[in-house]
Amino acid sequence: MSQELDTAKQQIKQLQEEVERLQGELKAIQTSTSWRLTAVFRHPLSRLVHFKRTAHLMGYRVAERGGWIRMTLDAFASLGAHGLEPFRNAMVYLRSNGHVEPAIGSLGHDREDYGFWRTQRHVDYADVVSQLPPVSNEFPLISVVIPTYKPPLDLFKKALQSIIDQDYPRWEICIADDASGDQVLLEFLTALGSTEPRIKFTSREQNGHISACSNSALALATGDYVLLLDQDDIVPPHALRLVADAIVRSPGCRILFSDEDRMSADASEHFGPYFKPEFNYDLFLGQNMVSHLGVYHRKTLQDIGGFRVGMEGSQDYDLALRVLETCTGQEVVHLPYVLYHWRAIKGSTALSNSEKSYASSAGLRAVENHLARKGVTAEVVPHKELRFFNQVRYPLPEERPPVTVVIALKEANPHLTDLIGRIARTAGRVSPKFVVLSPSVDASRLSSISGITVDVRSQAPNAQAAVALFREAGNSGFFCFVNALFVEFSENWLEELIRFAAQDRVGLVAARIRNGLGQLDHGGILMLAENRAVFAHQGLEKGDPGNAGRAALTQSFTSVSPALVALRLRDGIADRLDPDLPWPHSLIDLGFGLHADGMDNIWTPAAEARFEHPAYAGKRNLFNDPGLSARARRHWIGKWRTRITERNYNPNLSPEGDFSLNWKRAIALNGPDSSAWK
Repeated sequence: MSQELDTAKQQIKQLQEEVERLQGELKAIQTSTSWRLTAVFRHPLSRLVHFKRTAHLMGYRVAERGGWIRMTLDAFASLGAHGLEPFRNAMVYLRSNGHVEPAIGSLGHDREDYGFWRTQRHVDYADVVSQLPPVSNEFPLISVVIPTYKPPLDLFKKALQSIIDQDYPRWEICIADDASGDQVLLEFLTALGSTEPRIKFTSREQNGHISACSNSALALATGDYVLLLDQDDIVPPHALRLVADAIVRSPGCRILFSDEDRMSADASEHFGPYFKPEFNYDLFLGQNMVSHLGVYHRKTLQDIGGFRVGMEGSQDYDLALRVLETCTGQEVVHLPYVLYHWRAIKGSTALSNSEKSYASSAGLRAVENHLARKGVTAEVVPHKELRFFNQVRYPLPEERPPVTVVIALKEANPHLTDLIGRIARTAGRVSPKFVVLSPSVDASRLSSISGITVDVRSQAPNAQAAVALFREAGNSGFFCFVNALFVEFSENWLEELIRFAAQDRVGLVAARIRNGLGQLDHGGILMLAENRAVFAHQGLEKGDPGNAGRAALTQSFTSVSPALVALRLRDGIADRLDPDLPWPHSLIDLGFGLHADGMDNIWTPAAEARFEHPAYAGKRNLFNDPGLSARARRHWIGKWRTRITERNYNPNLSPEGDFSLNWKRAIALNGPDSSAWK
C-alpha cells in the first residue's frame, strides 16, 4: 500500500510540474508582441466563429419568451418598471465580454456576487430579529455540541465566541476533547469553564474519532435541542434567536436546518452559499442538505443512540437520516437564513470535497443503511457527475416491464420513424410499445419499423385521447409521453424513469432535457407566484452542476416537464387529466394535483434527452405560453393560486428561477412563500 501511495504522489508531482510548465508557456504567448499585434484580427474572427452559436441561442431565447412580439412587450414592460437599468446592465455585460452579468438591483455587480449581495441584505438578520416576540422562560434551552481534536486554538476561540456573543441567552456549550493531550487547550477550557458556567467540557481518556467524541459531548447536554458546531466554524450573532423562534412556532419539530456559506481561513471573504429548499427527500438521499446549521431534538437523539461509531466522515448525515425515520414531514423545519459559516481550511470539506474522500463512502453507506431500515430495496452508487454525492437506483418492478410510449406531436413530422427507432435502441431493460398521436400521419410508414409495431392514431393529442389510452390499458401499467422531437437520448433513459415511476410514493417522473447547444432547458417546474411557473436552471451550460449540485441531482418538484415524462397508472389518474387545458399543459396540471395530494414528482438527470428545434424550448413562464387561451390561463391560475406554496426554491434566490441571487427583495420574515418572489 505504501509503495502505491508513493507512486501516486510522484504522479501528482509530475502533473503539477506539467501544469506549471504549460501555464508559463501560455503566459509567454499572451505577453508576446505578436499576440498583441494580432489582437485586432483575432477578436473579430472569434466573433465570427461564435456567430452561428449566437444565432442559434437567439432562436431558443425568442421561443422561450413566446415569440418576438411577446419578447418585445416584455422588454417594454421591463423598461417601464426599471428605467434604463436593463440597458446599463447589458452594456456592462458586453464590455466585460460576458464575464460580468448584472441583474436588476445589483448596482452593476455580477448577479452571482455573493460578497456584495451580503452587504445589501444585512445578513446578521438584526432587522428580522427586531420583529420577533421577546424571549421568555418557555423558549428552549439549546445545547451547542462541539467535538474537538487539536483545533487551531485561535479559530476554536472564535467558534466559541460566536456562541458567547449570541443575543439569545438560553444556551450551553458542551465540548469533548478526543484524548488530544493538548495541555494548552485543556488549560484554556478549564479557565473558561470556571468563568462561564454555561460552558461544559470533558476530556476522553482514549481517542475514539469524531462519532465517539461527539457522543461524549452530547452526554453533557441538558438542553431541549442540540446544535452541532465544528471546532473551527462560526455562526452569526442572531442564529440561536432565529432557531429558538422557529422551535416555538413549530412545537414538536425534530430537525431544523438553515442555509449556509463558506468563508476564508481568516473569515475576510464569504463564498459558496447554499440556499436550500424546504426539506426534499430525494435531494437529501443524494446529498446531506441538512448539514449546517443542523439542530436536533435532544430526546430523539437519545432515543436513537446518538452518533454511530463507524460512520466517521458522514456521522452527521447518518444521524440526520436516522432522526428522519422518526419524523413526519411537518417535523423538519428549514430556516431560509445563512446561519452557519463553514471555514475553508486545509483538511475541511468546506475547502474541497476531495479533502475527506472517506466522507463520501461513509455517506453512501449511510443512505444504504437508511433505505434498508425502511425496507426499501435500492442500489446506492456514487453520482456519475458529482462523485462526492449519491445516486439511488431503485429496482425495476419486473424483468423488462412493458411501457406504452405515447409520441404526441401536434403536427405531422417526417422524422417520426427516426425518433421511434432511437427510442427503441436507447430505452434500456424495458419493453416499449409505441402509440403515435398526431394528425395527418402516414400510418403505412410507421406500422412496422424494423420489427417495431406502432399503433398510429391520426388525431391531435389531448387529455381525452390520453384518458382513452389509460382506459384501454385497464388503468394499470407504465406510460411514457414524448411530446417533442428528440434527436438524442442517454443510454437506458426510459429504464431509469421507470425505476422511479414504480415507487408507490412517486407521481410523475421526468428527464433532464437539453437544447441543441447543450444548455439545460426543461428542468423541474417551480411555481414562484400565483401566475408564474418556470423551469429550474433553464439556460445552464452543460457541465455546470448548478447551485450546490442541484442541476445534477435527482429531486422532487411541484411538477415536471411534460416533454418527456413517465408515470405508473393508478386508480383515479385518468379522471385527473383536465380536459379544459390544452395538451401537454394537462400533464403539468396532473403533476400539480399529485403534488397537492402529497406525492413526489421526480426530476432525474439519470435520464437525459436533447432536442434541436426551438419550437420545443421550454417557455420562461408556463402560464404565459402562447398555446394557452386567455380562458384556459384564467382557469389554470384560479385552480392552483391558493393551493400550492413553492417549497423547492428559496426566497434568497432570483424570481427568474435560475438560482442566481435575489436582488429584488429583502428576506421574508416568515420564510419562503409565494409572495417572496413577486
